[in-house]
Amino acid sequence: MRKDEQLIQWRNNILKNWKKKCAMCNKKGKGLNAHHIISKSVKELKYDTNNGILLCPSCHVFNRLYSAHKGAYMFIKWLRNNHPDICLYIDKKLNVINGNEYTLKKIGAI
Repeated sequence: MRKDEQLIQWRNNILKNWKKKCAMCNKKGKGLNAHHIISKSVKELKYDTNNGILLCPSCHVFNRLYSAHKGAYMFIKWLRNNHPDICLYIDKKLNVINGNEYTLKKIGAI
């Protein structure tokens, strides 16, 4: 499978996992964004469906406090409060990948 096909499959899995609704506001419809919680530049997590969340454009980009891009620290705090299982999973993965140098726990997000 080519890399772009893997990302399409990853996105489709995120849509399915989150039942085609925004994880923050429950909005349904077109234009939902599959967002990598930890950057897709971390190759070990790029296609991991546990490293993805579905967000509407408002929550993904435009939400002033909890935007996944404008307020990443607060977004992780929101994620911890609303989906702690995801934070714990990602923290364990980051611990293995980075040898405990950069984890959500270490930066105080969980």
